[in-house]
Amino acid sequence: MRNPLSTDPVDAPPLHRPVVLNNVPADHPELLNFIKYKEGEPFLAVHDSQLVELRRPRDVMSFSVDLANAGYQPALNATNFQISVKDSLEQLAYRWKFLSQPKI
Repeated sequence: MRNPLSTDPVDAPPLHRPVVLNNVPADHPELLNFIKYKEGEPFLAVHDSQLVELRRPRDVMSFSVDLANAGYQPALNATNFQISVKDSLEQLAYRWKFLSQPKI
């Protein structure tokens, strides 16, 4: 007699391969497959070829703050929008205790 609690290999979940969201064109087959069938795990690619998993809010927030800081150069007259986004991300990260101290 077959155990009703066991699962067949057919019922097993598919392997979740990483799908990089920010380094591929919008019509990339893996990205389209992820959007349509939800196959794979979404990641963001960091400049040093590491992957940031979207299920880790601290890492995503750090990536976002670093991205905002990379484009922020007051000497080049950043727009009010750019300054506002950067400051808001840093304040949010500080409130969630993702940053040790607020940047002023």
